[in-house]
Amino acid sequence: MKYRTAAIASLAAFSALSLFAVVKIKSGNEEEPNYATSTVKVEIHGIELDIPANYIYMNTMEKYKKLRPIPKERKKLGAVTIEALLPDLTPYKKEDDAIWRQRGFGRRINITIARPYGGENWFETALESAPRFASKQFSIEKGNNNVVQVFVGSNFTDYYSRTPRNLLTSCTNPSKLPYRHCTAKSITGNGLTAEYSYSESYSKDFVEIDNRVQGLISSFFINN
Repeated sequence: MKYRTAAIASLAAFSALSLFAVVKIKSGNEEEPNYATSTVKVEIHGIELDIPANYIYMNTMEKYKKLRPIPKERKKLGAVTIEALLPDLTPYKKEDDAIWRQRGFGRRINITIARPYGGENWFETALESAPRFASKQFSIEKGNNNVVQVFVGSNFTDYYSRTPRNLLTSCTNPSKLPYRHCTAKSITGNGLTAEYSYSESYSKDFVEIDNRVQGLISSFFINN
């Protein structure tokens, strides 16, 4: 596999499907779980997180066509996927339902919080191989003292940013797909992987989006 395509791997298989795999559904009519006031408790790579359940609301509805009971005990997972709305990373709210159901990404951002993968040098390894797949490369400035290296190929544009943390963002080129998107990877302060995707229309804000994603994930840690 080419390293450019392997640097950001798909981790969706560890999402709500894993979270609810051990939850038994009782027969009969039961009250629908209240995701607005509930918390999803998970442990990933020894790190405990408490996630407001509304961040998995739409993911759960799309997979199961109904809300599932939230496990009361803390679940050990390889990863968990949450969803929010850009730009402020707000979770599902009933008044925003029409926005969530728009075709394509729209304002939705899918965020997978996962155990470490790719090795400690994943960023440098990807950056070293980037020129092999690009037809053009140049640098841009993003914020104070942040020089971003940009690599453009036939159907992608990759951004390598080092400040305030290593961040790889790969966006599809505008003419290639009907739902153009960006996929990004960075590492949290305690070593978990943050991997997420959003509409290409937000690509110019890739550094700010990563800062917000990292801030949101940090708010889930129960021992910061």
